[in-house]
Amino acid sequence: MKSWKYTNNIFSQLEAAFKSQDPELFDIVFEIEGKKLYADKLILSINSSTFKSMLSDRWISKNNSIKIETYKFEDFKELLTFIYSGECNLTS
Repeated sequence: MKSWKYTNNIFSQLEAAFKSQDPELFDIVFEIEGKKLYADKLILSINSSTFKSMLSDRWISKNNSIKIETYKFEDFKELLTFIYSGECNLTS
């Protein structure tokens, strides 16, 4: 039996953790336009096969930030926000 209360609580905590951007909570750092975004390898990998491949040990080494040059900071942040919360603000 699944407890939806438990599931919703975990989901809320993940969203709050991402919003906090506390480096101590995450194991991945993206660098975009000179700004940093912190995320978790597990969360990104289970939600995206692209992230799973990108974050594998063959592409990055520990403690290195991942430079993102093809997206604007706010756009990439919205993508990660969607992964963590299921919501995002899209603009033209």
